[in-house]
Amino acid sequence: MSLSLFAIATPTVTAKNNELPGQSVAQNMVGGLMIYGLIFCIVGVVLSAGMWAIGAFSSNYTQSVNGKRGFLVCAGAALAIGAANFLVQWFAGRGEKVSAN
Repeated sequence: MSLSLFAIATPTVTAKNNELPGQSVAQNMVGGLMIYGLIFCIVGVVLSAGMWAIGAFSSNYTQSVNGKRGFLVCAGAALAIGAANFLVQWFAGRGEKVSAN
């Protein structure tokens, strides 16, 4: 007698818009957090570029390298924030196509 665990039940769950109470509030909060994150990235890019320039002109290697690192980290964070919506939708779409067969 063989019993397959996957043959017992096959749940089906799909994402639906506007089904939960407070969903619009949560979407507005996430949008606001994204804007604040982008503002902080802009401030970080400007400060890091200034540190990079001052370090380069004063021959301070450590300050120059830290400015470059901060610039790249803030630019990468802005890229991730901007692409977050697309990436989540893309992975969710790929996840819906996964099947047990």
